[in-house]
Amino acid sequence: MKKFLEFSGLIAAALALAAFIFLLAGNGLVYTSGNVTLTVKGVEVIFGGDYKLAATALIGWILVLLAMLSLIAVSVLPLLQVKALDKFSGMITLCAAGLLLVAAILIFCSKAAFVGANSNIYKNYSLSFAFVFAGILSILAACTAALPACMSLIGKK
Repeated sequence: MKKFLEFSGLIAAALALAAFIFLLAGNGLVYTSGNVTLTVKGVEVIFGGDYKLAATALIGWILVLLAMLSLIAVSVLPLLQVKALDKFSGMITLCAAGLLLVAAILIFCSKAAFVGANSNIYKNYSLSFAFVFAGILSILAACTAALPACMSLIGKK
């Protein structure tokens, strides 16, 4: 368990990176009715394009990016013998976990925001696998990032 706690920040950063990639690379929304299947790419949901963007998806994407970068900084700088963040590393990690939880909530709400912003599209869109999986990965990354703080709180190391 001690080895896992040492590398939990890197594991959380890897999970956040996977969520970041799933948000950009996959489909964002899917509409299926009979033989017709319409998809909206994740990039279009986040940044707009042919449609208006979903603000919750953009904010969630930014929060995943910020959390990922802070987790990488907190995890990699001590390995490089840089002592700049030693005093604040626990607080930064907990903030990153909070950012990832908020990002997951916003990702799951992006369907409603997208349909609300684009009144000319079908209301029966559903979140794609990529967005759902990115939300789940964000929650897993948040739990992994917060695990060392929780273990030190209850006294186990």
